[in-house]
Amino acid sequence: MKKVTGGCDCKNVRYEAEVEWDGCISCHCEQCQKIHGIYKPMIVVNKSDLKITQDKGLAWYESSSDNKRGFCKDCGSAIFKRPNDDAAAMSDKIMPSVWSLDDTSPWKNELNVFCKFRGYYYNMPDGEQKEIM
Repeated sequence: MKKVTGGCDCKNVRYEAEVEWDGCISCHCEQCQKIHGIYKPMIVVNKSDLKITQDKGLAWYESSSDNKRGFCKDCGSAIFKRPNDDAAAMSDKIMPSVWSLDDTSPWKNELNVFCKFRGYYYNMPDGEQKEIM
């Protein structure tokens, strides 16, 4: 297990987590593009292994029938994605954005999802064409 820390730009949301896997998943869906301005690289963490250490600015909204998004209401940083509690798949997980991590250097993209929605304005590097959805 590796300890990671992260948060928003203004520091009103901070978290720490224990992570088992050092890869990340990049989502290319239209919703992630609208929220992040491009695709969203994220790590997968057990909810029980993530501790929010500063939640002054944290707000959640239901972005779809399956997911909620956590963001800072003060600076606008998009930080978390998590399945709704009644979602069968991955309901015990939370996905912090790699961009919210204090140290992004060790993370390598391992999987791309929803590539068919990828924006025309960026290319995926060779070898990163893996897709599950």
